[in-house]
Amino acid sequence: MPAPSPATERRALTVALSAVPVGARHYLLGAATLAAVIICSSALMVVIPPLRYSVLSLVGSWLGTDASPGGSGIGVWVYYAVAVVVLGPLLWPRLLRVLAAGEEVRYRLGAEEQTPWQRTGHQLRFGAVHLLNLVVPLAVAVALAGVGGVYLAVYLRRWRRTRSPFLAACSATATHIAYNRIVLMVVALGLAAAAWSH
Repeated sequence: MPAPSPATERRALTVALSAVPVGARHYLLGAATLAAVIICSSALMVVIPPLRYSVLSLVGSWLGTDASPGGSGIGVWVYYAVAVVVLGPLLWPRLLRVLAAGEEVRYRLGAEEQTPWQRTGHQLRFGAVHLLNLVVPLAVAVALAGVGGVYLAVYLRRWRRTRSPFLAACSATATHIAYNRIVLMVVALGLAAAAWSH
């Protein structure tokens, strides 16, 4: 019987990691990380105003409409429609867990064998991949590279204690899942409040 391919092994590991338990310490770190993202991205938006745009709002501005939560007319409804389409599937808890686990396998697993430059590159790519979510402001994507650094620190801390890449990935994945759950709650409340005010 042939050995499984690396891609098959990564998929199996992603599924295994997606079942990790999430505890109170993961939620505390997730909440603190979200606070840091809010502060960092807000500061970036003030210092570099174009970073307040998302990919969707940039496309909207090129088309002559304001596709943002603070927009008006059809642009704001386009924003909410895209937000529901993009964020809606993430409300399925299993998918949210699998996506977080997949990112940990891709961006953190094996970090103990990487140089600092390689680790930094992985965290920058982690932030950049979130631009695929069309409603995330560019400043948030930049700040998410820092979030990747938090998950990396969690991973490396556990790896140093256990010398187990799997256990290290379990810790980073649990923190990532907790963060994502908190973010989705905050985003859902923010979208509801913005829609209510229109």
